[in-house]
Amino acid sequence: MSSEMLTLASLTSAFFLALLLFAASLHKFAARDQFTQTLARYALLPASMLRPVSILMPVIELSAASLLLLPSMRLFGAVLAAALFLLYACAIGINLLRGRTEFDCGCGWGAAGGEKANTLSGWLIVRNTLLILLASLPALSGGNGSMNWLVTGNAAAAGLVFALLWVAADQLLANRPMAERRHT
Repeated sequence: MSSEMLTLASLTSAFFLALLLFAASLHKFAARDQFTQTLARYALLPASMLRPVSILMPVIELSAASLLLLPSMRLFGAVLAAALFLLYACAIGINLLRGRTEFDCGCGWGAAGGEKANTLSGWLIVRNTLLILLASLPALSGGNGSMNWLVTGNAAAAGLVFALLWVAADQLLANRPMAERRHT
């Protein structure tokens, strides 16, 4: 891959991940009580830590999103984003190993329980692995590179398109349990 293509892929990934993390943090801030309940369902933290972690996680997500948009801090933002996605994959994996799958993962863009619940599955680990790989693109290219307004504009547009496709795919995953119930 040429350095120009790597720079474009890196920047597109950074914009996409920044949008994803920004939206996730806003959702967690807006529905903090619901997020606290989701954290409790994972059964990985003592009750005394649920509230502080429910505040800290969206702050970290927002920080990673912001750092991904700053050329001089993009590498750190990419590493922080990858660490978050790894943490989420581990939490999901631990619960899958425990046989605990019938609760909302808390990773949807506004889907919260009910018919739109995105229950735990191996697919979520694959999805987070993909996000970790995408976060590696800014890390591989050193986080920044020589960019002009055309490359930046194209990368921002592509990042937005990928974010919209992600939302559509996430909604399809969230609708899967409802569709399966209708066919049984």
